[in-house]
Amino acid sequence: MWKSAPTAATVAAMFLSAGVDPPAPSESSGSMPAASNPAEPSAPHAPSNEPASPKSLVSFPHPLISEVLYAVPTSGGDANGDGTRQVAGDEFIELINPHDKPIQLKGYKLNDRNPLAKGQLRFVFPTVELPPGGVVVVFNGHECKWKGPVGDSKAPPDSANERFYNALVFTFKSDTQRTSWANQGDYVLLSDPAGEPIHCVYWGTVEETIPEAAKVEEAPLVFKSSIQRQHFGGEFFEHAALHDEPFSPGKPPEPAPKPRAAPAPEGSTGPTRAPAAEPTTPVPSESPARPDPSASPASK
Repeated sequence: MWKSAPTAATVAAMFLSAGVDPPAPSESSGSMPAASNPAEPSAPHAPSNEPASPKSLVSFPHPLISEVLYAVPTSGGDANGDGTRQVAGDEFIELINPHDKPIQLKGYKLNDRNPLAKGQLRFVFPTVELPPGGVVVVFNGHECKWKGPVGDSKAPPDSANERFYNALVFTFKSDTQRTSWANQGDYVLLSDPAGEPIHCVYWGTVEETIPEAAKVEEAPLVFKSSIQRQHFGGEFFEHAALHDEPFSPGKPPEPAPKPRAAPAPEGSTGPTRAPAAEPTTPVPSESPARPDPSASPASK
């Protein structure tokens, strides 16, 4: 189903895009009422070629949110590959380890904007170590069927899942379609084991207060694909604007392009060097004539 996966070492070395459901009121509990003027998808803007480093986004030992599918496309929206498109179940979050050392995910939490008592979409990682460049994908999972190893909040998967580029795959095990993200405005919050907000990605109009996480990012409002980082450490774009597919759970962002050397000014042929002085051969000076010792003194 999926293409072959880059190895963790390769990803670490790098360093270290379909119709959709109409924008209706969210199926999430506690969702916002329909507005008289519904939000429109964000106009795509041209991706940049500027390289970026993920190290500047989250500090060690935290993972980094790299892709989110919050609005499952009506056509071609079977993100988990079980043969059936699920309006909530195929939602997912992808995270990567952007560091050059392994990180432990036990206790890290993912949640949406809803309070815990009002149908919050919530996932807490079990004990699982993520190697440098490693990827985890957490699906909503409502009414989904699975192929390959899949973990949950109680236990990690037995191994990586080759159907998702050898990422570690988990499921929220959501038991209702209403426990899902709001297409027109919501957020994903990543908190550390101590409950400290680390990374928040939001989109659209969110009536609730955006958490004051260490890293807060606004993502484009889209309805035909996921949002994914253009490069490691780059900003979020509509997946379909970056690739010929609506999503790619488990596949990390592309590496940043190498910086190009600045072109020389027009008419310039590069630095001019002064010509080297030609060596000269010293001319020996004339010595004064010596008297001939054999010559006899002149007669007087």
